[in-house]
Amino acid sequence: MCDMNNETISNLTYDGWLGRAEKQEDGSWYGQVVNTRDLITFETEDTDCLVDEFVLAVDDYLRQCAIMRVCPSKL
Repeated sequence: MCDMNNETISNLTYDGWLGRAEKQEDGSWYGQVVNTRDLITFETEDTDCLVDEFVLAVDDYLRQCAIMRVCPSKL
């Protein structure tokens, strides 16, 4: 589900959505969905939870799109 090095996790994938995360100076991880025009972000302090946070961010975005009756922006 992802490629990982010490500072960056790339190629997170979920249902056609792509994400990338970078390790911050404080040791936490900050990530973003990269194949959309909208801003979808996620973060966690635990590397083991990173994929789960990515999936939750995508699911939340899709839920919000449904509520607002707009099409998700997937590139």
